Amino acid sequence: MGTGGREKTESGGCVGGARAGGPCHGSGEPASGMDEAIDTRGLLDRCMGDVGLANLVLSKLREQLARDEAELERLVGACDLAGLGRVLHGLKGAAASASAGPLREVAASMERIVQGGDMHSARTLLAHLHDEAERLRRCPALGEHDHGHGPIPGADESERRP
Repeated sequence: MGTGGREKTESGGCVGGARAGGPCHGSGEPASGMDEAIDTRGLLDRCMGDVGLANLVLSKLREQLARDEAELERLVGACDLAGLGRVLHGLKGAAASASAGPLREVAASMERIVQGGDMHSARTLLAHLHDEAERLRRCPALGEHDHGHGPIPGADESERRP
């Protein structure tokens, strides 16, 4: 089981660039987008269709995850509620900016738990956060076939960039 009662999707079969569906890149549909590690359409919309910028945002999130996961482990071990809240709040925002909905949801849930002082549940949710972080790390970069100057993958003619 993954986070929030959803079954975790294996991303071993996730290949290629930006595509709708699959365990890495979501279609942007509200019902299914939360089951994906990354809502590709949402991320490209935030980046105004610039695939290179979208990949930079994902790269920066992955870098932050590497730092934050180690820091969260340390803070949970030290029972540092204030430090946990600070790191989780930042991670939640970074995940939202990168359209990494499931990671954002786990960070938000963990932040709420920490605010309530429940370290036992925080330890449990930290394992779920690690799972979501790993799923995100396994996702390939968005396709850069057009260096951000062609159509958004899956866009219709009215959504094409100049």
